[in-house]
Order: sequence, then structure tokens, then C-alpha cells
Amino acid sequence: IEWERSEHTELAERLNVVGSVYSQLGRYADATVYLEQARLHIEEANDPAARGYNLLVAAQIHQAKGNYGAASEAFLSAIPLLRETGQLSEVATANEQLAEIYVQQGRDEDARSAVEQSLATNEQLRVPIRLAEAKIHEALFQVAMGDTLAAEDSVRKAEELLVELERGPVLIMLHLAKGKIQQKLGSPGTSIKVFETARDLATASGYLLLEQKARLELSRSMMESGDSARVDVELTDVIRISKRSRLRPLEAEACLVLAATYLRSSDWERADVMIDRAISLASEFGGVRLLGSAERLRARIERGRAEGEGNNEQGQNTRPPQKKGSPPRGAAF
Repeated sequence: IEWERSEHTELAERLNVVGSVYSQLGRYADATVYLEQARLHIEEANDPAARGYNLLVAAQIHQAKGNYGAASEAFLSAIPLLRETGQLSEVATANEQLAEIYVQQGRDEDARSAVEQSLATNEQLRVPIRLAEAKIHEALFQVAMGDTLAAEDSVRKAEELLVELERGPVLIMLHLAKGKIQQKLGSPGTSIKVFETARDLATASGYLLLEQKARLELSRSMMESGDSARVDVELTDVIRISKRSRLRPLEAEACLVLAATYLRSSDWERADVMIDRAISLASEFGGVRLLGSAERLRARIERGRAEGEGNNEQGQNTRPPQKKGSPPRGAAF
């Protein structure tokens, strides 16, 4: 019996790892297949360590797809199992990603608590790369809260810990955090360069989700710099990939940035379509912050339309009568 249990544990661990790799590559359907196979062996072995890790990866997939309720439940179920079995690095990861969900749901205090728990766990581990990752998540939370000074300090500390790291997801996330700080500081030119670096690192490493996040933020900065043509091309592709991989939060955010781009050129109809799509997606996964952004954009469209109609009426009412026999306005003399 013990031999069979050991064999089931080994198989579960291997299947979990394969599922995790596929998840990091954005191949969520393949990842789910392997995680489900792992669960069969986990039940046979009654292994809490493998069960905790399995729940963690499943939660990450739910989060990427915008299934925030299922993701939160899985993260919260995974944390005590991971802690009990000494997987403290994974405990910190679960708290970091819970914080991301809470930010999207507008639960700022819960997000702050999750970030603090992650930092405390990583301080206990004293592993430089994990401490750096925790500081990056802290910086992203601080940017979301509008505290750019604190975010810059967190990024500096992360950079000190990553001096010798050349590539990988943590370095990509560091560039994403640095770019978002520059966005908040109103420096689109600088943020474009940082996001291009993040995109190129993610593409070279094969991290699909991080690559699309970098492209999204790059497009946001290009919009601020007035490069609408590139934004349209870039975000249309991000939306296509997001739809294919069912990454609803990413697709919703891309729709909003595209809507803001159309708004700048007074293309109300296309902006409306993008906002409707974003609201539909955000309503599905409980994206409170995205819904708030969508409503603010919708209000700007209504104001723009009203101002446009008012200007047209004013132009018609104030146009002086044309004298009999005079040439039409705009005609060459």
C-alpha cells in the first residue's frame, strides 16, 4: 500500500509540474488536462503537498481567464495546505495573486493585507529572487493606489536583488512595474522603451500572458504619445489572442484602451462598441475597477457628442446670410 501511495505521489507531482509549465506558456487547456490527471493520483495518495500545488496552478488559470470567484476560492484553499507542507514560496505567490484579484474587485484593504502577507513570507524565506518578486508586486499595488514614490522605492529594492538576473518572468514583471510608474508620472516616451523591453523579454522566453500584458501597456503609452495607428494594430492583435485563450480581464482592458484611442479621434461609434464589450466581460468576472473606467469613458463620449452637436447648432445659427450674387463660400476668386 505504501509503495502504491508513493507511486501515486510521484505521478501527481510530475503531472502538476507539466500542468504548471503549460500554464506559464498560456496553454491553459493543456494545463487543465494534466492538472485533472494529477488530481486522480492526489486522491489515491492523499497527498496535501501535491493537492496544495495543484490548487495553486488551477487558481492561476482561473485568474488569467477572469474566473475571480473560483480563483480566490482555490488560492484560499491552497494557502493552508502549502503552508502546512512547507511550500512557503508558493504561499507567497498565492497571496501576491490574490492581491491582484482584490485590486480588480476594488477590495483595496484586502489587497494590501495580501501584499503584506506575501512580503512577510518572503522575508522569512530570504531568497533574493522571491523577495524581488514580492517587491515588484508591492510596487504594482502601490501604482494602482496612486503612490508612485513608494512604488519607485519598491522597484529600486527589487532591482538591487535582481542585479545578476538576465531573463525570466521576474525581470519581465520588473520592467512592467517600472513602465507603469513612468505612465503615472506622465512620461510616455520613457515608458514605451521600458514596455518594449518587457515585451521582447517575454516573447523570447515564451511567456504568453506577460507578453500580452506588455503589449497592452505599450499600447496605452503609445496612445498617450499620439501614435493611434500603431495602437489600433497592436491592440486588435492582443484582443484576438485574448479571445482565443479566453483571457477575459486582458481582453476587457485592451478594449478600454482601444476605446480611449477612438475617443481621442472622436470616433464615437467604435469607442461605444469597445466599451460595451469591456463592460460585458468585466461584468462576467467582477472587474469593479474596469467597470468604473468604462463608465468614465462612456461619460466622456457623451460629453464629446453633446459638445459636437452644440458646436454644429451654434455654427448653423451664427452663419451670416449670403449676399445675393456673391460667390459661394470656399469658392476660389
